[in-house]
Amino acid sequence: MSFGELLDETIADLSSKKAAFLASLDEINTLVIGSSHGDYGFDPAKFPGSFNFCAATQDLKHSAMLYKFCAEQTPKIANLILFYSVFSPGMYLDKTTEKARCAVYKELFDQSARYADDEINSAYEKIHGALNGAASIKGHMGFVASNARHFYPLAYGAEKRALGHMKHNARAGADIYLIKILDMARTLGHKVTVVFPPVRSDYRSYLPRDVNELFSGIVELKNNFDYPFEVANFFDDPIFLDEHFGDFDHLLPVGPGTAVVTEELAAAVGGG
Repeated sequence: MSFGELLDETIADLSSKKAAFLASLDEINTLVIGSSHGDYGFDPAKFPGSFNFCAATQDLKHSAMLYKFCAEQTPKIANLILFYSVFSPGMYLDKTTEKARCAVYKELFDQSARYADDEINSAYEKIHGALNGAASIKGHMGFVASNARHFYPLAYGAEKRALGHMKHNARAGADIYLIKILDMARTLGHKVTVVFPPVRSDYRSYLPRDVNELFSGIVELKNNFDYPFEVANFFDDPIFLDEHFGDFDHLLPVGPGTAVVTEELAAAVGGG
């Protein structure tokens, strides 16, 4: 997509989620944040009281921004679920080809956010104050239950997809925002669950088979950070079959894989 197309897509997506969230404050006790793996693979209909605020290419920095915004809107949140992807350890949205999305996050959730990128800042100035009425609530509690969504074609290649994510995994450094999230959770008394989402077998074949190696930052934090959190590891769970996926690493929103993820989280966290 072009910069402008990404900007328009993100406005439509995040404006809709924000409007749905603000309209449902009295119903929400579990906030779900993170990347498109959660956006596609977590269905609040199977976890009453939850809200899906995951979105395409959401990095830890913007997950922290969302968490702060949402926590300020309602004291009823008790649980935080964070989808943590292969690329999460070192991915910064404002340094990717999808940086247009940052301007929308700033306008909708934190106008004090600062970016060094002139293109992001120019896009923000363009949309600042102009998004009133942009929201059209879709789906249920932030989730659109449809398999007619964007998936990577087979021709893109599992190896290209996996190794592209591994570049961010190896770079690391973004877990500083996970620490910020955990610090907020400690202050607010929220229970935190970090989710390793499932992936298809062809994608997984190009990654380290040892989950502790792949997500070493989480392992270290779990062992050493002074605020406890849970880890839900679906990454190498054999219950997920290739036919549960729409592409290499995204579950079909309407399918047994998404149902398993959501129902297991509901049981573990205490929803449903």
